[in-house]
Amino acid sequence: MPYHGGGRGAAVGVEQDEQASVDAFGIGHCGRYIVLKHSYPNGRVVFTRYAQLGRIAGVDGRPIAVGATLRKADRIGEIGPTTILHFEIRPVAPGTTQTDAAWQARYGNDPSMDWSRYDPVDPKKFDADVFGGRKRKP
Repeated sequence: MPYHGGGRGAAVGVEQDEQASVDAFGIGHCGRYIVLKHSYPNGRVVFTRYAQLGRIAGVDGRPIAVGATLRKADRIGEIGPTTILHFEIRPVAPGTTQTDAAWQARYGNDPSMDWSRYDPVDPKKFDADVFGGRKRKP
């Protein structure tokens, strides 16, 4: 399965446990996932997460580690046995940040979970070019 994000992304989270809990309370398990951080020239940041993966591995078949830089169409893994891919886009923007005590108690001391403090948005409605300052809003 190729990475479909725009430009480059840096792996900031890699979860290899197929029983990993989803970052929202009471939802259940999301399995293996990889989180990429995308930084735009205008200074804005967005995180993307690919979850329910059967395997996380690059084109060479080796696991992808935190810190790896990926480009559009680079292989990031394989869809898992459910044959469902869970994809999220989490922009770092005003009004999208979790600051409640429950999040702080669960992840406050774990910098690898910082991406989970930003609320996901509908991928079909997110315009990366507008968010990143590459074009104006229509």
